[in-house]
Amino acid sequence: MNLDQVANTVISNLQLILDSQSWPLAVGPLTDEDYQALSTMFAELNWDYAFDTFGNRDEKFEFTVKLLPHNGGLPAGAAMCVYNVGSNSFDIQFVESFVRNVPDHPLHGKMMKITVLAAYLFCSMVDCPTIHVIEPDTQDLMDMYRTFGFEGDSVLMAASIETIDAIIKSYT
Repeated sequence: MNLDQVANTVISNLQLILDSQSWPLAVGPLTDEDYQALSTMFAELNWDYAFDTFGNRDEKFEFTVKLLPHNGGLPAGAAMCVYNVGSNSFDIQFVESFVRNVPDHPLHGKMMKITVLAAYLFCSMVDCPTIHVIEPDTQDLMDMYRTFGFEGDSVLMAASIETIDAIIKSYT
């Protein structure tokens, strides 16, 4: 499979997992409307930089999470990652939940888990041994990533696919 096919398969499988958990969320690729929304004051992260730096790369993997029914509304969360072919690593570049302050939203507290799960699925399909988090910008985020088995500092955190596999299996 090429990387586009891998990305599509990951998104499909991720949707099946969300459905099996009865979470009323839809996951899919970023649309033009999502790009526009993320390039406004709607987001806290600098998504313009993410799109300029990673958006046209063939090895990018991006997705949004929206509340069902999916009717083209604003994303509740978004992630942009890059499969680094040269180093055979999966790099989580940008992750943002736009409902982190909305406790009753179905995505609240789940965006990081969904992103790590997507990274795990992707790595499993391309035989990639390592997942990186690039520049987690706060101690709280670093602590959250540590719960998924990542180690490192504010520049780079890393976890092996085996570590992530053990964490995921502990959920079941």
